[in-house]
Amino acid sequence: MGSKILVIDSDADSAGLVKSVLENENVTVRAMDSAAGAVNRIIEEEIDAILLSADILNAGGNSHTFLSELQNTEKTKDIPVIIINDPGIFSAPEIKKALDNGAYDFINKPSDPFELTARAKAALKFKTRIDALKESAERDSLTKLYNKRHFNEVIEKHISRIMEYEHGLALVMIDGDHFKKINDNYGHTAGDAVVAALANAMDKSVKSTDIVCRFGGDEFSIILPDTSESQAFEITERIRRNVSRIVFNFKNEEVKTTVSSGVSHSDSDNIKTAPRIINEADAALYKAKHNGRNRTEIFI
Repeated sequence: MGSKILVIDSDADSAGLVKSVLENENVTVRAMDSAAGAVNRIIEEEIDAILLSADILNAGGNSHTFLSELQNTEKTKDIPVIIINDPGIFSAPEIKKALDNGAYDFINKPSDPFELTARAKAALKFKTRIDALKESAERDSLTKLYNKRHFNEVIEKHISRIMEYEHGLALVMIDGDHFKKINDNYGHTAGDAVVAALANAMDKSVKSTDIVCRFGGDEFSIILPDTSESQAFEITERIRRNVSRIVFNFKNEEVKTTVSSGVSHSDSDNIKTAPRIINEADAALYKAKHNGRNRTEIFI
């Protein structure tokens, strides 16, 4: 998918010029004539950079408001904003103030096409680097699944949305069975291969809206939004069966592995805190281990 830029300018001719220049660079350009509702649109359309006219920013005599809103919204705080300035609106001190308040860059009207293109491309590259850094910070390097840090960030958000989920929210904790023996008998390279295979089996067994995380070692968790307890059990059992079918070859030996899982569920009739649903899933996992491994238990 190509880059998307939003131009916010009350001057239709100016916005049209910017649009025609950037679309020649294979950039998708959207336009608005005011900042009203802009934040929601930026989020919905996954905008990568914003070109903001200084007169829009200065509307109402408060140049802080819109930039502050962007900076204080999680999904927009890293989107670069280029101020398109009319020298009669923002003086050098005002430009500095805008940059201090979160603007990425500025360009004066009338915009030279080459300069406009260069600054827009620089902003898009900046956004790409920021996205890559965020991705690496929340992904596990071996499996490319989300890591525990990301899990801790999103579980609270999903708990807060319980009332929106018709079927509630399920949490699954999964642990490999006798994983230490694989590391001890075949080495850590073999252990890594098993972990990667487990992660792949989980990722392919869940819905696109589900969130699979690696906690470390052979420990995983899966957040299942809008999923009933019975559906969570079916998904977890599918994972268990798929894992049990995987055959590894280590030191000319065929090796199989299994997983044990625990499921906890919360809905509008029984809203649980994040610590509670995690502890219950852990308790169900412990029960699965205690009852012979290679099985799924639901917290009761």
